[in-house]
Amino acid sequence: MPYKEGQLTFIDFLGYRPVMAMVKKRLFGGPYLTFIDYCGVLASVYESSAVVGRAKSDKLSIIEKIIEAQYPRYGSEPIKDLQKRAKEHLDEFKKERGREPHSFLEFILVKQLENALQHEGIIGRGTLNSLEIGDTSSGKKVVEKLIGDISSDKKAMKKVMKKLEMKISLKDSEIVERIFGREGIAFGISFPELTERMYRNLHENTEKPPIITLEEGEEEILKTVAVYTNRYWSEMLDPLDLRSYLEMVKEEDR
Repeated sequence: MPYKEGQLTFIDFLGYRPVMAMVKKRLFGGPYLTFIDYCGVLASVYESSAVVGRAKSDKLSIIEKIIEAQYPRYGSEPIKDLQKRAKEHLDEFKKERGREPHSFLEFILVKQLENALQHEGIIGRGTLNSLEIGDTSSGKKVVEKLIGDISSDKKAMKKVMKKLEMKISLKDSEIVERIFGREGIAFGISFPELTERMYRNLHENTEKPPIITLEEGEEEILKTVAVYTNRYWSEMLDPLDLRSYLEMVKEEDR
């Protein structure tokens, strides 16, 4: 089934649930995400895409065909450039923190928040480097830690809160979600063991339920990909070994 301009991508499908969980409405201007929720969505999409990349790394050529059709400007081997970008971002993180990222929440949400606040001169470079692993187990903890560190500076506090509540339209967020999703696939293909550790650190090695194991999370994500593939790329369903996941969805809907 040929790709049609404007057709949803499977990254759009992966981002649907986190977006719908966080989207807000206003009388004028259409639905939006606050900046902090937007960062959370990017982390979720990147993580889900990395899980797909890890699970289907042996189907690289098929994944590339889909990406090439949807994004022809990336050429016939888009994963190579995406892998390079993923490695650069990982190396940058390890250089700054002196360790691997604890989770995709830390790798994406914390980093995006830090970059934005640094760019606007609200915080200095390396302000969030001192975050402990426990502080990066949720977006809320990151914000609490940041606010705690600058609570005595009312001017800085006001700027931070304004940035966190900044409105991002769904249309604008969709463009960036796709960029992060594509890189997430490459991350999962390039770093399967790290992908597993980062996922388990956030969803399994936690003090509070619900605990969503990697196996459970992977199954749910691949069911989403199966539904998308069946709808738009049905000829790829068997080559990607997704038919059993589609059958699970059908069984659940009965």
